[in-house]
Amino acid sequence: MPSLGVLADARIIVVGAGAVGSCAAYRLAQAGATVTIVERGYPGGATSGNSFAWLNALGNFPKHYYRLRTNSIRAHRELEQELSGDWLTLNGGLHWVSSTGQSQFELTESLKRLQTWGARVDAYTPDELARSVEPGLSLEKEEVETVFHIRDEGWLQPALMIRSLLHRAAGEYGARVINATVTEMLGGPGEVTGVVLDSGDRLEADVVILAAGPDSPGLASLAGAVLPVETNFGILAVTAPAPAMIQHVVIAPDLFIRPDGGGRILATSDSLLSVPADMVPSAELPEIKKLRDRLSELVPGLYDVPFEAFRRGVRALPEDGYPIVGFDPGVNGLYYAVMHSGITLGAGMADLIVDDLSDPDFDGLAHYRPDRFTPGRTFQGPAGE
Repeated sequence: MPSLGVLADARIIVVGAGAVGSCAAYRLAQAGATVTIVERGYPGGATSGNSFAWLNALGNFPKHYYRLRTNSIRAHRELEQELSGDWLTLNGGLHWVSSTGQSQFELTESLKRLQTWGARVDAYTPDELARSVEPGLSLEKEEVETVFHIRDEGWLQPALMIRSLLHRAAGEYGARVINATVTEMLGGPGEVTGVVLDSGDRLEADVVILAAGPDSPGLASLAGAVLPVETNFGILAVTAPAPAMIQHVVIAPDLFIRPDGGGRILATSDSLLSVPADMVPSAELPEIKKLRDRLSELVPGLYDVPFEAFRRGVRALPEDGYPIVGFDPGVNGLYYAVMHSGITLGAGMADLIVDDLSDPDFDGLAHYRPDRFTPGRTFQGPAGE
């Protein structure tokens, strides 16, 4: 489907009010579109609200994907300022490896690559880190040689961001937020012209954007489309209000922690990032006990502090790991905005979606189009600069 040209003439339904859907809905409404957001639960209550919410561009990525992530982190900063918000912390992330795990050489080489692309990375000894950066951590010098501080990383509070986005989109730009479930797609074969809700209401639109994360494949199937996205479940643990002060995102061997507001610490581990769909979080789970022990070792101030709550997260994982953004190649009017790392990518992707729907010559999403999964087409993931 070609671009819509002037968005003021467009009726757009965004299905899903998480980080990606809310950012996109806000920018589209701001650009003049008539926007309706349909959310089956409550805004931010599924994937976004149960996310580690780490903003980063770290990984063995091609350069264009690194740029997409770093540009979006900058867009997050601009978005918070625009909305006079207070949900973003960009004071950097701390990374290291142990002498028994990944080699220091591998991590150093990976970070050097990022530095050639513009990332600012500082190096500290454990003693220097404790004195000037993160005094709440306790690192054994025999196990950790160097700690790297990636300055352009951080975290955000999704619920606060989503609330502000939807409030402004509705109050200033006339967007509607509807609590409902999409049960059908309107339109004939090969096209979508709106949605049917569980209430029986029929909403017509020029474009239906699926930004419902793990629910998006099921929604796409209502239009006869196949969206190659898998679902992943994970568990996050939250401490009670704690005397230990942790100020940064910390990505340690088999332990990931960050502040969570109110003196609480959010924690997870490799073994808890992918769990069976029916696993029920409990302090008695062996994986949780191991997490608790590891957390106490790294942050001595948390020794007697129990886990207060657990969050069971669910994530959308596109087949090749990269965002799927754009019109379905076989269903006119059906547009996808589905990705892992929706927290990192939400703000920047919203700007790109606006450009995509208003400029017929826009090519800023060329690497992430759904047609890369067309049967018979050879594709190894986005490549190039």
